[in-house]
Amino acid sequence: MKNISLFLLITLISIFTYSCGTDSSPSEKDLKWINTYGGSELEYAKSIVQTNDGGYVAVGKTESSDGDFSNTNSSGDMIFTMKVSASGETEWIKTFGGSGIDRGNSVIQTNDKGFVLSGMTTSNDKDFANMNEGDRDRFLIKLSASGETEWIKTYGGSSTDWGEEHTLTQTNEGDYVLTGHSSSTDGDFEGYNNQSWSIFVMQVNSTGQIEWIKTFSGSGNQSGRGINKTSDGGLILTGFSTSNDGDFDGLNQGDRDIVLIKLNSLGETEWLRTFGGSGHEYGLSTAEGNDNSYLITGYTDSNDGDFENINNGGFDIFVIKVSQNGETEWVKSLGGSNEEFGHSIISLSDNNYLVTGYTKSTDGDFDGIKDEWSDDIFALKLSETGNKEWIKTYGGSDSETGYSVIENSSGEYILTGDTRSNDEDFEQMNNGESDIFIIQINSDGSISTIN
Repeated sequence: MKNISLFLLITLISIFTYSCGTDSSPSEKDLKWINTYGGSELEYAKSIVQTNDGGYVAVGKTESSDGDFSNTNSSGDMIFTMKVSASGETEWIKTFGGSGIDRGNSVIQTNDKGFVLSGMTTSNDKDFANMNEGDRDRFLIKLSASGETEWIKTYGGSSTDWGEEHTLTQTNEGDYVLTGHSSSTDGDFEGYNNQSWSIFVMQVNSTGQIEWIKTFSGSGNQSGRGINKTSDGGLILTGFSTSNDGDFDGLNQGDRDIVLIKLNSLGETEWLRTFGGSGHEYGLSTAEGNDNSYLITGYTDSNDGDFENINNGGFDIFVIKVSQNGETEWVKSLGGSNEEFGHSIISLSDNNYLVTGYTKSTDGDFDGIKDEWSDDIFALKLSETGNKEWIKTYGGSDSETGYSVIENSSGEYILTGDTRSNDEDFEQMNNGESDIFIIQINSDGSISTIN
C-alpha cells in the first residue's frame, strides 16, 4: 500500500512539474514563439504595435493572393494590416490598394483603441479612387478596433511624396503627425516646399484634415525617417540631409549626414542637429529615453567626424544619445567587416535600449554568434550609458531583416520584418519568396516559449 501511495505521489509531482515547466529548461513539448505569415509571393512587415487586448497589429506589403492572403488580395502589390492574438494566432487580415504600387509602412493604435496605418500609394482607383495627386502620395487609413475602415486620406502633389517605417505618431491631443520627404511644390505642399527632396512634417486632426505642414530643405536632398512624440508635448524626428545651405547652412560634414530635429507642439523648431563624417549616414529611428534624452539609430560608413576611429568596416549600426537640449552624450558604432543597419530603437522599462535591424558580418561584434554571410536579424541591448549588454541574431541560410521592435506589457520584446529562410530559426516555416515574421524574445534575447 505504501508503494502504491509513493508511486501516486511521484506521478502527481511529475505531472505538476511538467505542466508548470521552468525558465531554464522548457519542455520539449514547448513551442518557440516565432511565427511567419505569407503566401507564394513577396511579403514584409515594417511596423508592429501591441493592442489593448494583449495582441499585435502589423502593417506592410503583400503581393500574394494565396496562403494567409487567400481571398484578401486582388491586385498584387497591396498594403496589408494583420491582427494576431497574444500567442500569434491570426485574428483578421485586411488589404488595401488599387492598380498601382501600394505599401504600408507604419501603424499606431489610436486613443480610441482603433488603428491608423501610413505608407505610400501610386493608385488612383479602388481604395484610392480619385485620390492620387500625382506620382507617389502619402496615405492615412483609419480603422476601428475590429479592423473596419473608417476613413482614407492621401497627401501629396504632382511629384514624389514618400515615407517609410517609423514615420507616424499620435499626439496627446489625438492628432496624427507624419514625416517623410516631398519633392512636390504643388497640391498639399504648395507654398510650403520650394526645393527638391525636402523633409516634411505634417499634422492632421482626428478625421485626417491637415492642420499644419513644416518643411526643411537645402539645395541637396533630405528625408525624414523616424518620428515620435516627446514627453513635453513636442516631437523628435530623424532622417538625413546632403545640404550645406538653407535649413542646414554650415552643418554638413560630407556626403549624407544624420539629421535630428526637435519641434514643439505647434511644429516650431526648437533645435536642429546633424551628425556624420566624410561618408554616408542615415538616421532611421528615434526614441525618447526615460531621462528625457533622445536616441537615434541607423547606419554609417564614416570613420571620422562624429564617428572618428570607431568604424568596424563597411556600414555599421550607430546609436547616438543626446540630451534634452540636443547636446551629444555618447556615440556608439557596432558591427563587423561587412554591413549592418539599425532599423528600429526603443527605450525599455529597465532604462536600457534595444535596437533591431540586420547584419551580414560574422566578425567584430558578431563574432561567434553568426557563421554565414547571409542577412540575419539582430537584437542589440545597450545600457543607459551605451555599453553593450548582449547581441543575438535570428535567421536561417537565406536573408532576413528586422524592421521594428516593441516591448510588450510583460517586458518581452517583439520583432517583425521579413524572412526568406526555411531552415534554422525558420525551419519549415516559409510560404514562398519573402514572408512576414513575428518573434517574441525574452529580456536576455532568447526566443520565448509557449506550452
